[in-house]
Amino acid sequence: MAWVKFEDDFFTHPKVAPLSDGAFRLWVQSIAYSNRHGLDGYIPKASLRQFSSTVRGRMRCVNELIAAGLWHDGDTNATRTRHERDTNATRTRHERDTNATRRRHVLDCSRHP
Repeated sequence: MAWVKFEDDFFTHPKVAPLSDGAFRLWVQSIAYSNRHGLDGYIPKASLRQFSSTVRGRMRCVNELIAAGLWHDGDTNATRTRHERDTNATRTRHERDTNATRRRHVLDCSRHP
């Protein structure tokens, strides 16, 4: 399972505080989605459907995030979202592998004392 980390005051950041509820939710969801799928901040535009039920509302929020500087409109297939505390996909995979190896080692040691 991937984790997304936010500082306890991230919602007071000058780029985040003025966001509408919909744009705020889309931003947080997109960070979690990108992290979960190891996309390094890229959000395939086709995946935006799952974040908002209406095209009009979704596009309003996307435009709001771009205007706030939290999203950067990339090519026609992806949008990039950034969070200052993001880790890249390679580091996340490495941490998962390291943790899995450690857990296997602990399990093996507990089975064969």
